Amino acid sequence: MREDDASVTILLRPCPSGGKLVRRHAYEPLRGKTAARERLENALMKVSVKLPLPRFLVDAALPVAFNYISETRKPEGMGVISGSYPWTGGSRGLPYYCSLCTALLEESGCDWLEVLPPGGDREPCVWRARK
Repeated sequence: MREDDASVTILLRPCPSGGKLVRRHAYEPLRGKTAARERLENALMKVSVKLPLPRFLVDAALPVAFNYISETRKPEGMGVISGSYPWTGGSRGLPYYCSLCTALLEESGCDWLEVLPPGGDREPCVWRARK
């Protein structure tokens, strides 16, 4: 957080909603071993839901499987907005999750707050409030 005579600036590094996705390179296609591992995991999940597994086994395995998948799998194909719109803050190529904050700001009608989404995977999201 920084403060000067005209504004208060908050740097979100990473932002709470999409920072993890950006840092894990969510907008790049999967490569090699990662793609093969995820295809195998997908196939195992599809088969496991069709098998008549005992309830105790499902109850025991579900939390472990969910934690493993949510921590190791790379999100893919999140996408970016192709155009520049008022609800994107005039930004082109904005990640979908960033449009939540910019649209909320547009709908609120407040003119004292500015949101500058990250321009790359190592840049912060900047919120600037005019005094």
